[in-house]
Amino acid sequence: DLDRPLALDAEFDVVLPSIRFLDFTAPDIDFPDIPFSASGRLHNEQTLTRLSDVQAQLGRLRTTINGDLGHDDSYKLEISARGDDASRLGKFFKLSIPAHAIALDTRLEGNFEQLALNDLQLNLGASEVHGNLQFGFDELTSISGELNSSHLDLSWWLPEKSDQPKSQPEPGALVFDDTPVLRIEDYGVETDLRLRFDLVDLGNTEIKDIDLGVALHPRLLRIEPMSLRGSTGGAISGRALVDGRRGTPEMNFDMQASDLRLGLAAVEGQSIDTYPETDINMTLTGRGFTRRELVSSLDGKIRIQAGPGKIGKTTASLFFSDFMTDLISKLNPFSETNEYTNYECSVLAAD
Repeated sequence: DLDRPLALDAEFDVVLPSIRFLDFTAPDIDFPDIPFSASGRLHNEQTLTRLSDVQAQLGRLRTTINGDLGHDDSYKLEISARGDDASRLGKFFKLSIPAHAIALDTRLEGNFEQLALNDLQLNLGASEVHGNLQFGFDELTSISGELNSSHLDLSWWLPEKSDQPKSQPEPGALVFDDTPVLRIEDYGVETDLRLRFDLVDLGNTEIKDIDLGVALHPRLLRIEPMSLRGSTGGAISGRALVDGRRGTPEMNFDMQASDLRLGLAAVEGQSIDTYPETDINMTLTGRGFTRRELVSSLDGKIRIQAGPGKIGKTTASLFFSDFMTDLISKLNPFSETNEYTNYECSVLAAD
């Protein structure tokens, strides 16, 4: 009777000496030469198959799975994974993951149209991320949810510095060209995420108290709230909106920053304590289909005030002529011949 198919309960124990033979199933993945084993129990009921104490091991990564597989293609699974070397997983994702211990716990729920990672807890070395994520698979892939972290080390993800000189791109005819402002539809994805990270390590600097709300929809980009602090002080808050749902894309941007120590004008090796503390207040609006149209229509205000500090002389010459920079130094009886220019205060305002 096809309306009442037979159900089979089973206990299984599978051992493969290597998963490299799976290369033919996914040619783009370089399957490592490591063993795989799986064992557990399957119990069939009227509407679902129950997985009990399923143990899977890939190399030194051990995973435990318990839960239900619905006959309507739904699933509710509790997954726990542990491993002492996450670098072996990098070959699957084409990432250079550090050789840290890794731990993953989550409740996986969904079907072919949607997927949820509930009570997600991921640890990689000293880093940890927890939260909830939902994925939708329709005409546009959607990602929503919230992620939180007390410490997140991303230094391994950044490209390593190279001693080779970088090739400079050919300068364009226009600083702001006719590239369309909104090409969001090209990404085929929608997002509605809230990110709260207490500390993010970028290798050469740290960012604290990050709070970002990111919404990306067809012809709409909204970042609100937007706040963070630097590791040596300073805070940034604001919001950004680009909305083209009613025709011509419109931009609204607000930012307030206080006590920033910007290294944009620093000399290599300069102590961060000598960077001028900078306050920024910026409110800008504009509209246009291209970058050039948008920039040419900008309206609003910019206020930048910097306190005492040192900036590189080569940077100072971008704002003042070489003659003015030398004159300021010569008129200062306490000035020294070095690569810095000392400033007590500077103010920039534009409306």
